[in-house]
Amino acid sequence: MGNAPYDPEIIAQLEAAKGSSVTLDEHIDWAIGKQRQRRQDMAIEVLPSSTKRLVRIIQKGLSRDA
Repeated sequence: MGNAPYDPEIIAQLEAAKGSSVTLDEHIDWAIGKQRQRRQDMAIEVLPSSTKRLVRIIQKGLSRDA
């Protein structure tokens, strides 16, 4: 389920399945993390390209201050 495309129903099913064993819970936590990562990857950037460019410049040039 962790490798599937993001679906909130998958997260709900995974969270409902937690608690049966420690080993299984590790796998469930991994799958939930992957699902949440896929949700973030689907997020739409609303910053204009000039702002994104400025952020990249600051992160690369002033990494300790970013």
